[in-house]
Amino acid sequence: MRNKNLPAPVVHQPSAYYYRLEAIARMVSMEPTLIREYEIKGLIPNGIISREGDEEIISYPSEVLETLRKIKLLTEEMEVNLPGVEIILNLLKRLEEE
Repeated sequence: MRNKNLPAPVVHQPSAYYYRLEAIARMVSMEPTLIREYEIKGLIPNGIISREGDEEIISYPSEVLETLRKIKLLTEEMEVNLPGVEIILNLLKRLEEE
């Protein structure tokens, strides 16, 4: 029996787990609307949209958790604005690729 306090993965693919938007929001202590805003601004990849009856379900890969934690640190602790966050995330990505 699954503990209701722990978010369960929605989909398992070979390289990543996907979590529902609400579970991601709880794990990083952010509002779902803020996460969607970051998606719209291109700071995180687009979520996968599926349907359960009339309900639209949005899921994100587990890698988004690390990015959202970085965004939270940069915006809340270091007071970096979103254009600055985008530049920093892009630089970090380039460094990781080298």
